Amino acid sequence: PVANDLLGKRLPPGKGMVGRAIETHRSIIANDVRRSKEWFEQTDEQTGFKTQDLLVAPMMVKDRLIGVIELVNKRNGQPFGAGDQELLITFTSQATIAIENARLYTLTDQALAERVEELSVMQRIDRELNASLDISRALTITLEWAMRQSGADAGIVGIMGEQGVQVMAARGGSMFDAALSVGENGAQQAQALLLPDKFPALELSQQSGMPEYVQIDPPSGDSDPHPGRILADALCQLAVPIRRDVEVIGVIMLESKSPEPFSDEIIEFLSRLSDHASIAIANARLYGEVESANLAKSKFVSFVAHELKNPMASIKGYNELIAKGMAECAKEKQV
Repeated sequence: PVANDLLGKRLPPGKGMVGRAIETHRSIIANDVRRSKEWFEQTDEQTGFKTQDLLVAPMMVKDRLIGVIELVNKRNGQPFGAGDQELLITFTSQATIAIENARLYTLTDQALAERVEELSVMQRIDRELNASLDISRALTITLEWAMRQSGADAGIVGIMGEQGVQVMAARGGSMFDAALSVGENGAQQAQALLLPDKFPALELSQQSGMPEYVQIDPPSGDSDPHPGRILADALCQLAVPIRRDVEVIGVIMLESKSPEPFSDEIIEFLSRLSDHASIAIANARLYGEVESANLAKSKFVSFVAHELKNPMASIKGYNELIAKGMAECAKEKQV
């Protein structure tokens, strides 16, 4: 009669017969439960219900407890017996299987939904990346999506050069603001800014060629507020290499003020994002090479045309003079 009043309420851990069943992983018969020292009487006090007898069975999946079933008072007023206990254990086993199957189905359905959502996000990223064949714009888009999906507080994306990592875009930190300007297409344009070598995650990633996550201690006292970090109060750092085949051509580096924000799922997403960024960088470079080749071709044709035009003009002029008879009769050698 007070079932609706109990829905959604939490029992204190370890209390009463339920707590004992959880601790021992065994079913319990507790007739005349008010005589037991382990009985938790506050529920009856809150509801006004009078509990006489209890039958409790834990719901186990292998060695893992997922819940408890508790029966209160038999309708005929008789105490619970061994037959009741055996029946409840059998029922609990079947109910546990049904609940576990439902949980697994939900997890599978949820995983599928998350995968579909990620594919949708990747399609949007690809559309944005392919809309521009400018490396700076492509890397700016990459960093924006990396921070959006990871929830990072600051981030940097750069490409590998002969002298180190050249910063192409940065978000959330002030240490690079002076060296980065925003172009007409919304991309940040770096002024040959190189990333310092002291970033711990970057060092590990360069050594392993894999995503590397490290926790960092905040600076103390009068020390440099940015010793190998973007944010002075950052607690963790993640570096994800951008690879083209076996070559590392760039890096995405993120920081967070939270000690453990980058889950395995986030790191896997960022790894896939770096693959898409790698293709965009390769396409932009290829487009740049084609543009350079076309420009060189145009310059060459223009140069050749100009160089041929000068002597041909003289030849044409002399021919016209001869044709009009304005020159002396051509000698045999001239002919």
